[in-house]
Formats: sequence, structure tokens, C-alpha cells
Amino acid sequence: MKSRLQMNITVVELEPTMVEIARKYFGLKEDETQRVVVMDGLEYLQDSSRKGSSSEYEYLFVRKVIGTHIIRGQEMKMRLISGIKYDAIYIDACPTRFPFEVEVMCPIPIFLNETNIQTIRSALLDTGLLNIRIFLSVDS
Repeated sequence: MKSRLQMNITVVELEPTMVEIARKYFGLKEDETQRVVVMDGLEYLQDSSRKGSSSEYEYLFVRKVIGTHIIRGQEMKMRLISGIKYDAIYIDACPTRFPFEVEVMCPIPIFLNETNIQTIRSALLDTGLLNIRIFLSVDS
């Protein structure tokens, strides 16, 4: 399907079940320009073994779902030593456990610390776009 305008799309999903649902019910098909990686989104950004691609546009969709635990105040040491620079990164990282105990539910707190923000920034091209799903509590 050439309607993707030579885009190279990588989806990083923490939960294998979500990938299976996408394949079974939404027709997800992987090929040389569209792939799904099952792992932690922040770890993926750390991975220095990735190679660049020859496609015209490089997009990363990060989905990190925390079900039974919420990461609180952890300082994750992240480095992007080498690897792909992305035209766009979309982060959809929300907890799945209710009730929520924090005002900012999406993205989860680990994506908001300064170290990880800098890592995400360094993974973008100078003209790159960062799109983050934000969901706030209405209690305050």
C-alpha cells in the first residue's frame, strides 16, 4: 500500500496482547515499512543497536501501559548513543489501573522527568514533531 508516502512506521507496545488484538480485529499487517516492537518504549529509545532506514519519513509511536504498578519518581538513566532520528514521535503512555492517584494520568510520570524528556528530544530531528497524549484528573 503506497498511500503511506514512503513512511517508515514503528510502533512500540509494551503489552503483547494489544498487538494480537490489533492483528486479529483491526487488520494489522507488518511489512518493511510498518512494524511493531513489543518492549518498553523508553528502553526502545535507549537502544543504540538500531540502524537507520532508507525511507523518506521515520515515525515512532510509543505506547507504554502500566497495569499493576505505576512508576513513581524513578530517574531512568537514558542515553541515545546512536540510532534513528525521527520525523515524529507520538507517545500514548497511560496507566490502566483504576482509580488513578495522580493529577496527570497520561503520560505516566516517567515520561515527564527531565532526563527522559531530553532523550526523547535527542531522538527527534531538528524539525521533528512530538505528540503526547495528555489526560488530566478533574479532582483539582
